[in-house]
Amino acid sequence: MPRRRRWTLPLAFAGALSLLLTACAPGGSGVVGPVAPAMRGGDPVGQWGEIADRSTYLTILPDGTMQAHDGCNSMGGTWELEHGTVEFHDVFVTLVACSGLDVWLRPSTAVVREDTLVVFDEDGDAIGTLPRVPEE
Repeated sequence: MPRRRRWTLPLAFAGALSLLLTACAPGGSGVVGPVAPAMRGGDPVGQWGEIADRSTYLTILPDGTMQAHDGCNSMGGTWELEHGTVEFHDVFVTLVACSGLDVWLRPSTAVVREDTLVVFDEDGDAIGTLPRVPEE
């Protein structure tokens, strides 16, 4: 019978404990992540952020497509709702060079929190928020 190494069990325990503690730790932005139940809710379809010159906005359309602008570049792609989280797919971005702008919008996922869309990057970090624009 093969001899068991003495460090296997302690190492497995340490790994499980670190995963547990990491899952409970709040993010620096005050947003735990895109799967936090308190963050989910509301219909994502609509206009998020004002459409204006050099502004950031994201439009989620009922046909499963999205359009966005980060103040410099235009974006488009598709979206689907999975367990209360909006997942963006096939996102394309124009490559206009603009100076003096904070271009933060590169969405991977988002959640609706009351009248705010919290946008996350591909690492699950909250990168910004956009207010819902009321329908006219």
